[in-house]
Amino acid sequence: MKVISLAVAALSSLLAALPVAAQSQTFPSRQITLVVPFAAGGATDIVARIIAQHLGTELKQSIVVENRPGAGGNLGANAVAKAEPDGHTLLLASTGNIVINPHLFKSMPFDPLTDLAPIALVADAPLVFAVPADFPAKDLKEYVAAIKAKAGGFNYGSAGVGTIPHLGGVRFLRTVGAEMAHVPFRGSAAAMVEVATGQIQLSLATHGSVAPLLDAGRVKVLAVAGGTRLTSLPAVPTTTEAGFPGLLISNWFGVFGPKGLSVTIAESLNGKLQSIFAAPANAKLLEVQGIATVRMGIKAFAEMLKAEHAEWKGVVAASNVQMQ
Repeated sequence: MKVISLAVAALSSLLAALPVAAQSQTFPSRQITLVVPFAAGGATDIVARIIAQHLGTELKQSIVVENRPGAGGNLGANAVAKAEPDGHTLLLASTGNIVINPHLFKSMPFDPLTDLAPIALVADAPLVFAVPADFPAKDLKEYVAAIKAKAGGFNYGSAGVGTIPHLGGVRFLRTVGAEMAHVPFRGSAAAMVEVATGQIQLSLATHGSVAPLLDAGRVKVLAVAGGTRLTSLPAVPTTTEAGFPGLLISNWFGVFGPKGLSVTIAESLNGKLQSIFAAPANAKLLEVQGIATVRMGIKAFAEMLKAEHAEWKGVVAASNVQMQ
């Protein structure tokens, strides 16, 4: 009886594995949907278009980009989490969807770290420290000294409560031990206009959001909160170079599938996406927006997600913000 039971268990395991193996061999067998959990427009769409065009060519299958905004990106991400894990429904997510929302929202319809399968980190848009052009500080250290000397006397603006520019500001102030009042706006562009007029004294945003007023000489950028300098801002030091190591704040872009996605499919997609975003033409398209392309394996990507999830948990708690 014991032998029979073991044989039955082995057969059951074999049968359970068959669908996954079959999916890996036939993938892709139909059109692929790439869900973008935001409204159309902006950097996310640029990244999505690159994936749809070039990955579609690589796979010899059409890829349709589907914008599904709502609930801070949770609506679209949840749709992918609940989809069949056969590789035909993918998600293009960013920092907020995966490692901030779980701490920001009172309840989540899914767990980003367990209900989604990380496939590839493809791009990273570090935030920059934009201040009024006439602010009397030539670098980030002098700026920190100035705001410390006048505790609570300066304001920083963001694209809205709970956004990465807002929480990035919280992270910055916690790191340097300073105080500034937060002023939320409807989008980074509106905040940047107030920086240019001197009504607020700081805003964290991507280079793409800062570029028009920076090029016009109405704001200046003191540092880039990334691991390396931006190709689009070669003269601007990183936060590490400015004397604040570990102060990394960015909006990255990654591709995910539903939990249970075949490792074979995930690894194949990772390799193809790494090659696509390493292509000079695609890298150049993103560089002008202040976005760097990234090459990272699945394991390293998963480890990064866990680390960022823990880091942003403390930041959100310090912000005293919670969404419904």
